[in-house]
Amino acid sequence: MIAGPEVSHLVAQYEAACGTKEGTEHTSHHEETERAQRVFFENVEKLSQAMKDMGNPFQEESRDLLSLDTKDIAHHTAAELIGTHLEKCKVRFQEFMKGLEGEEESTFYEPIKKNRVDFFRQVPASVDSSKQKVLKEDCLSTVLQAVHIMPEQRV
Repeated sequence: MIAGPEVSHLVAQYEAACGTKEGTEHTSHHEETERAQRVFFENVEKLSQAMKDMGNPFQEESRDLLSLDTKDIAHHTAAELIGTHLEKCKVRFQEFMKGLEGEEESTFYEPIKKNRVDFFRQVPASVDSSKQKVLKEDCLSTVLQAVHIMPEQRV
């Protein structure tokens, strides 16, 4: 909370004015200490040094869509998906607003489906189930034929 330290100072001043015991104690935000400020400054320096050494990850020269932390390159269909993602969300928002204008209370309290799309971990489209079924039948018939032929060869 950004206003947390300021609120605690106002409360302390109020308690001091009222004469309560808690108002006389030092009440400062835990991030106002010298140590916390020093640690924050050191972390900022480490980050800026890493960006100087390794380069700015936001200025990547590649035309591919990639993850900043792992440098995984997304499939080309992911770039197309991102291009259409904004439009799909706008359409969903417009439908939600039309439901509100229609004064339907159920649309306001109805949960909105989240758009959880992982652009970098997409599973390739599976083979058509009818093709899988044919392949399984072919394999099964081949195995059955081999089992049927084997006893005849022993005799």
